[in-house]
Amino acid sequence: AFMAGKEEAARLKAEGNELFRADKFAEAADKYSKAIEADSTEAALFSNRAACYASLDMWPESLQDATTCIRLRPDWAKGYFRRALAVARDWRSTEARSMCNRGLVLDKDSKELKDLRMQCQATVSRFFSNACDVDFRMDTPPNEDFKTVFKGKGPSKGAQINGPA
Repeated sequence: AFMAGKEEAARLKAEGNELFRADKFAEAADKYSKAIEADSTEAALFSNRAACYASLDMWPESLQDATTCIRLRPDWAKGYFRRALAVARDWRSTEARSMCNRGLVLDKDSKELKDLRMQCQATVSRFFSNACDVDFRMDTPPNEDFKTVFKGKGPSKGAQINGPA
């Protein structure tokens, strides 16, 4: 029964691959799901289905399959790429960059991992550079009404505490 499951999974995977190449991602994902039912130990099936889910903008599902792929085959860079892609879509760029680095340890020449790592790095850099862009023009010295309130006295009628809200 074990070999029959492997053979069935291989047949379904081949059909899924053809559908994927034809951009029929939902149908391909269905074939990979059936292949996984026949053989749930094959990391490539989870990787391929993760790719389908990514193409369908089903990122939580893609992330789940990528994680399973890594669990089944921690020495395969493709799983790290799939997971990095899914977490990057969730604005977790630092974690995605880390996944890319793990994958690059296994396959130092992977163009897709290098490209994604560079995108994640750019996002992280942009985030931190923006965090430093404080607009000092908004800083105005406290006006007299503000100073009165700060001393514990109520504002005078019609007072504007540092300008209109």
